[in-house]
Amino acid sequence: MKTRTRRLLGRIAWLVYPRLPLPLTSLVVELRIRRRLRTPAYVENARAQMHHILDGVGRGEEADDHARDYIARIAWRQALRWHPRVIARQPVTGMEHLRDAHALGRGVLLSFVHHAEFGGMFKSISREGIPVRVMAAAAEMVAPGPKMIQHLSVVGSGGGLISSSEGVAGLERALRAGEVLAVAIDVPGRTALRFAGRDAHCSAGAAVAASRAGAPIVVATSHPGEGIRPTIRLHPAIEPSDFETIDTLMQHLANAHETAVLATPGSAYLPLTSWPASPSG
Repeated sequence: MKTRTRRLLGRIAWLVYPRLPLPLTSLVVELRIRRRLRTPAYVENARAQMHHILDGVGRGEEADDHARDYIARIAWRQALRWHPRVIARQPVTGMEHLRDAHALGRGVLLSFVHHAEFGGMFKSISREGIPVRVMAAAAEMVAPGPKMIQHLSVVGSGGGLISSSEGVAGLERALRAGEVLAVAIDVPGRTALRFAGRDAHCSAGAAVAASRAGAPIVVATSHPGEGIRPTIRLHPAIEPSDFETIDTLMQHLANAHETAVLATPGSAYLPLTSWPASPSG
């Protein structure tokens, strides 16, 4: 009987929660944060995530403080996916860099990592006049549950999605067609680089596609402030041909993202998964 009651309450919650106005959502989020801060498993996981980011740069003593922020950020990210108008209006600086790169007509690779309110980044940029199509993991696009459906809806609202199953060839075709493609580099892969003082392995497929297509790359970083919305910063475009190898290009991109992530490590998304020490994670 207790199990059935819990299931019924859970289904009711799924119907009601996404429809709560933002002030009530804020109250629910704050209560959730307090509960998680009292739950040892949540706290230990958060500490491990922060140590993974901070130990390599000699800031391990900060892990506990940032772990609390990490727990809060996760709770807010989970809630704000149901309020896309909030996260799809992030301020954007450096838009001229993307416009100039796009005007070249060779497509643009927008390089990002899973940091801050990355889900609303692409709609925020597209509101400035340039659609952004985002690569999503193929596994996430097959029979997703309600949370992933909503997440993909928000992520794709700035110009659609492209499945990772398209591979390098599919990304290259889209770039040659003049599209702006957003692809995260902090996903497990076989390209070795250094991030936050650690060895990591990430996917270089998008960088390979940009190199083959001759498409410039614009790095997009997030900079959380005191409010809910972070500021998105678009950096000057780089040309893949300026780098001797894909490995050196990937390291350059990782370095560009590292500064922003280390400024607000609590806003990083699952760093143990995003920045694995080996190709197998």
